[in-house]
This record gives sequence, structure tokens and C-alpha cells, in this order.
Amino acid sequence: MPHLDWLVRTYDVPLGAAGFALSCVMLPGALAGWSFGAASDRFGPKRVALAGLAVAAIASVHAGFSSSFAILVVARIAEGVGYTLFVVAATVIAAGIVPGRTALALSVWSSFAPIGFALGQWAAAYAPDPPLPAIGVAHAVALILAAIALVFSVDGSVKKRDKTASSGEALRHAPALWTAAAFGGVCAVLLASIALAPVVLANHSQLPVAQVASLTALAALPAIERALATAQARVAA
Repeated sequence: MPHLDWLVRTYDVPLGAAGFALSCVMLPGALAGWSFGAASDRFGPKRVALAGLAVAAIASVHAGFSSSFAILVVARIAEGVGYTLFVVAATVIAAGIVPGRTALALSVWSSFAPIGFALGQWAAAYAPDPPLPAIGVAHAVALILAAIALVFSVDGSVKKRDKTASSGEALRHAPALWTAAAFGGVCAVLLASIALAPVVLANHSQLPVAQVASLTALAALPAIERALATAQARVAA
């Protein structure tokens, strides 16, 4: 994602709004992740994962060619819908295609988000003004390639459950409701942190916004280390 200072200059928006455009991709997961999980149960994780990749690819192209800041934000939120569909379903797939090694599969899978966040932040901090259309198209192509790999690498062994609960039944189930609420709250705090941390730090330091944002990428390092250490421990066991 192009960095905050570039968004401010290109779309003539406040720094806080640029931060929201950067982080709003997490909104769908924070607000409706539980329902996407129900979709994976009902329609099957492979179908939901492919649908998520398709939605994210289309939204990425729209973000790349966005003519206004409002279109960019809508496209980013749509990307979030696609990513959430994919991530929720891919978690089920990862757990199902590694029999007896579920913890290992999920440990490796959980490292992708902090690694992607850190690499993206550092790359954007030191890159020149980004060609947004090229980035949008390249991102969409990468997602399409991931969809093709998913089609040929995951067979019918990971299927939808025979018996699933509706979203309404899930909401009436107290443990599921509280778990979803807690997860949404954690995501909301993380969302606010990603959006506001560069703004606050830039206003209280002499560093440019891009350099400050690269420092916030360091927050991802502990999560990467924990995920990889857990995976290593599982392999050793």
C-alpha cells in the first residue's frame, strides 16, 4: 500500500484520513469475521477462499485506478472483505490438509500477516512515489495466481461440514458471541493503532511520516518471532 505522505499529497486529505485508508482493510474482519466463518461452514472453505481472492483482486484493481479518495477507501474495504473470506477459509484448509499437524500448520499460517505488514511498511517507507495503477494490477495478478494454485493444490478432501449452524444460531450461542465480540474488539484496537500511530509519532518527532511508519513495522517482529518459534517447536516435537 502506498504510504501516508503520498496519500496526503495525492488526494489532499488529512493525515488521519490517510491512516484510515491504510488500515480500513481490517474493518470487515473486525465487524463481521464471525459471519464469514459461517459462510465457510455452509459453502465449503475452498469455495469461500476462491471467492475471497476474486473479490480482493477486483477491489485491488479499482483501488489502483481510483480517481477519488472515497473510491479508494471503498475499494480498500472491499479488499478487506475478500481478505477476510480468504483468511478464514484458508485457516480451515490449512488445518485440514496437514493431518495430525494442525498446530504446526496454523503456526506457519499465522506468520503471514505480520511478515506482510512489516515488509509492506518498510518497502513503502523507502520507495519513491508509487505507481498506484501498476501496484493494483500487480496485486490482482498475484491474487489470481494464488487462486490458481489453490484450485490445483487443494482437492475435495477439505469439504464443508455436513451440519452447520446459521448466523442467527451462532449469535444466540453465548460462547460464540463473546468470542466474536472479543476478537472484534482486539481487531478494532489494532486497527486504531495502525491508523493513528504514525500520525501521533510524526506530530511528536522530527522524522517524516514515511520514516515513522517504517518504525511502526517493528511492532510486527514479535508476532513473527513467536509464530516461527512455535512452528519450529512443533517440527522438533
